[in-house]
Amino acid sequence: MNAPGGKVTIAGIGKTFRPGHQYELTVTIERDDISTAGFQLAIRGEGHASAGKLYSESDDTRVIMDDESGQTYWQHRRPSRAANADHSVTWSALWKAPAHSGPVTLSLAALAANDDASPLGDFVYTLSRSLQPCSKIFEVFGNTAAADKVRVVEVDITSRECRKAINPRTLIAAKSETSVTRRASKPAARHDTYFP
Repeated sequence: MNAPGGKVTIAGIGKTFRPGHQYELTVTIERDDISTAGFQLAIRGEGHASAGKLYSESDDTRVIMDDESGQTYWQHRRPSRAANADHSVTWSALWKAPAHSGPVTLSLAALAANDDASPLGDFVYTLSRSLQPCSKIFEVFGNTAAADKVRVVEVDITSRECRKAINPRTLIAAKSETSVTRRASKPAARHDTYFP
């Protein structure tokens, strides 16, 4: 497992996710002697239950549910042939993150095979990633009538990935537990919560 000379990767999401947000996931397996390949991916929350919802984007893949556990999996429908010069196979799907704010675990296994109808020359690669939800970033308190000044309190910044979507023209980054003022670019509600 995870032998030198190959690897499996997933793109489209880092170590954090925004609850309720949709992500395009791309799985790629690489190996010099790859002829065909397959994979299976699951995203689990607390109690190993499925977290969010997966949507297949092509006829080459499908989303299935295990009748006993209720766990959903995104996987290949049929072995995919490596048809490119970089000796890799790629699949894509959409994942809608759960609305809850608990962490989830992404588990991925992929097979790089030489298509000789035997287990010889076939290699399994795995990847596991813990994803933390973006916590609330800012809570804004202001007077909707005046909207000249509002108090911006930083609640929690989980990671750079969670911060990067904040529009600096809309919010001033406050230091933790510190109030600041800014001139509102538009009227603010009395209590608005901003997510990245």
